[in-house]
Amino acid sequence: VGLPECRQNLIQLVKDVKEKYGSDVPLILGGFSQGAMTAMDLALSLPEDLKSNLQSVLMLSGAPIVVEEWAQKLQKSKLKVFVSHGTSDNVLPFMASSWLKELLSKGGAEVKYEMHGGGHELGPQHIIDSLCNFVSSSLEVES
Repeated sequence: VGLPECRQNLIQLVKDVKEKYGSDVPLILGGFSQGAMTAMDLALSLPEDLKSNLQSVLMLSGAPIVVEEWAQKLQKSKLKVFVSHGTSDNVLPFMASSWLKELLSKGGAEVKYEMHGGGHELGPQHIIDSLCNFVSSSLEVES
């Protein structure tokens, strides 16, 4: 299955979630490594009727893919994104997260960037705490 099929399958999943749990259910997309890349690609590919529920995207040890396409789609979005990566990652080099942060920031995304000394992993407790705080703040209702 290639990227176009993956996008369509995941868009259908988001539709199914909205149908089952209601049209106002908050949506946070996230993943680790390739899952992080897939989550961001989905966030940027959602049709307008599904974007209203998107609160944020979590990218743990991910990297940019289809860079030109993402750059174009980012111009139309105001995403909140949490990015974390280990400086000793030997699977997906740390430099990839710097490229990702630059791409997202230049595209207008609000980026929370956390690095840690670990490898291809979630990271130490302070990264988990920061991630939890980010998710909580993403779900806060503005009055």
